[in-house]
Amino acid sequence: MKNILIVEDEPDVGLLMKLAFEGEGYAVEIAQTAKAALEAFEESPPSVVLLDLKLPDMYGLDLLERLKGIEPDVPMLILTGYGEVETAVQAIKKGAFHFLCKPFQSAELLLLVKKAVAESHRERELAALRQRLSQAGRSRCAEGKGPLMAEVYRQVARVAPTDMTVILEGESGVGKEVLARVLHQRSLRLDGPFIAVDCGTLPEGLVESELFGYEKGAFTGADRRKLGQFELAHGGTLFLDEVANLAVPVQAKLLRVLQERNVQHLGGKRRIPVDVRILAASNRGLYGEVQAGRFREDLYHRLNEFTIAIPPLRQRPEDIPELVEIILEEASRSLRKELRGVSPRAMELLRSAAWPGNIRQLKNTLRAGALMADGLIEPGHIQPFLAQDAGTPEVRTVRTSPLKAAAQEAERDAILDALRRTGQNKAKAARLLNIDRSVLYDKMRRLNIKT
Repeated sequence: MKNILIVEDEPDVGLLMKLAFEGEGYAVEIAQTAKAALEAFEESPPSVVLLDLKLPDMYGLDLLERLKGIEPDVPMLILTGYGEVETAVQAIKKGAFHFLCKPFQSAELLLLVKKAVAESHRERELAALRQRLSQAGRSRCAEGKGPLMAEVYRQVARVAPTDMTVILEGESGVGKEVLARVLHQRSLRLDGPFIAVDCGTLPEGLVESELFGYEKGAFTGADRRKLGQFELAHGGTLFLDEVANLAVPVQAKLLRVLQERNVQHLGGKRRIPVDVRILAASNRGLYGEVQAGRFREDLYHRLNEFTIAIPPLRQRPEDIPELVEIILEEASRSLRKELRGVSPRAMELLRSAAWPGNIRQLKNTLRAGALMADGLIEPGHIQPFLAQDAGTPEVRTVRTSPLKAAAQEAERDAILDALRRTGQNKAKAARLLNIDRSVLYDKMRRLNIKT
């Protein structure tokens, strides 16, 4: 619903504008004082504000600053009977969308409000787009040639067009987020946003504010109102990765959101309707977590409308050639090297490896091998990295070799160069290197790179 807050102390003028806008399908609220305007704005920020400068309890420009401090993205349209140029300039400098002098034509006011409402909606779309771009994944994914992944994609084909909540289970690194993106791309929500939240990396104190949003002043450091991930995913898909890591109190609030289909900001009073499809993932069996008392049983049953189990890479070596092709395409672009693929002996080595880290480990191994190779990857380019990961994910055999040292040095140089080229901006450097920001942070810690 497009909603307008009219701040006007003259009842007749306010009523005329209200009737005109309601005739155009807008929801309108009138405040005759700055105090009433602040209360209405904090309770439910509108799509646009029409603000008269002459108010009985506060100058309009001062109220403009107060409202912008609460929610800077809401467009403010200034209305006044005093057409001084200085006032107009001050209003624009303080963030007003436009300035209109009384008396004005209804058609002119309606046109400006339509533009302002479009601006308000565009800000939300841009916020969702920025989130999607920061989490953008590969444009290609391997469906796999073997029977195990064929069955997975048969399940995907059945459930993707529905709005059913899906649990994706599988070991770390098997590609749960990639499969979640495939479900979104094959759903009826394709044109909506895909928002991914890694519940395993969010600090416990920030999970609620990240998922549900917050109001200005809700906690120390909350200097403006912020939309939560549920709101950013409105009309699309919200992927909750490693959902088993959520604290039990947050699980209770998540259950309530899923049942009632609305959220409440931290520090807020109103319920905000959200229309999202939920996909959840875990590298631990969620039912086992329920039995261990670490995951709410009612939330498990609410999420478990459909479950897809993704097999580990060691059980499907027939899929490795297709994965190798995709990974090397990306490595060729990011490393700016012409790669001719892997030799038959190297491919056999890749197919026979245990891959405790699954596709993520395969990708890291191939990228390191590509860095050392001159066109064609041979066994010698990848054996040191396979030996390094020969143990279980929890207990690794750490080895140092001249080849590994050279690879680390080349990797360090590439990261330092990307940071220099982006002015030490880690997010931009990660995009330049074609890796996730979390991966860049991990590499910087491992290689002792400080900005």
